[in-house]
Amino acid sequence: MIDKSFVGGGHTNVRKLLEGLRGIGVEAELACRDGGPLVGWVRPLGVPVHPVAFDKRFRLGPARDVVRVVRERRIDLVHGHGLVATFYVMLAKRLGMTSVLVVYQQHGFHYCNYGRATVGLRKAAERRVCRRAARVIASSQEDHAELVAGGYSVPARTFVLHNGIPEPVPSPEEREQVRRALAPLLEKPGPTSASRSSASVR
Repeated sequence: MIDKSFVGGGHTNVRKLLEGLRGIGVEAELACRDGGPLVGWVRPLGVPVHPVAFDKRFRLGPARDVVRVVRERRIDLVHGHGLVATFYVMLAKRLGMTSVLVVYQQHGFHYCNYGRATVGLRKAAERRVCRRAARVIASSQEDHAELVAGGYSVPARTFVLHNGIPEPVPSPEEREQVRRALAPLLEKPGPTSASRSSASVR
């Protein structure tokens, strides 16, 4: 579950996670706001999408929708991405969704992006979510350190899972360009033949 269907780091993470889970035979579904690029990305994969009107007013309506989706689809585990969506998941647990495990994937601290009057409330919401989650995933060592030092989560339930960056596969044309660029360097005599061969381009 994630609040919006945007193009961003968290949304790309959700897309790749859905692709990976379904690739190993895990039934995975998506709940987020309807429409948007993320929904367009995952529907062609055969991923069921459940529109939930997550917003930052923290109303009961979206939490009830979460309860309905989880019960109708017989969901075993909810992977919440970001504070907004996961806060609604925790509110849904209080409305009767008690048996479902929740993993909270925290995508950084964002309370500093809002007015000072709400900083305390946002920190409190973050702590509430972290303490009720079965596991908390941080995207960096820095976030992990702040989660633990700030009393949001305990080390035993907090893990770092770095966002993967796909390695681009060079085209044959790009490989040939690199070979041509390196050719003059490789032709220069070196100390040993072994050192020259180690610099060859495959």
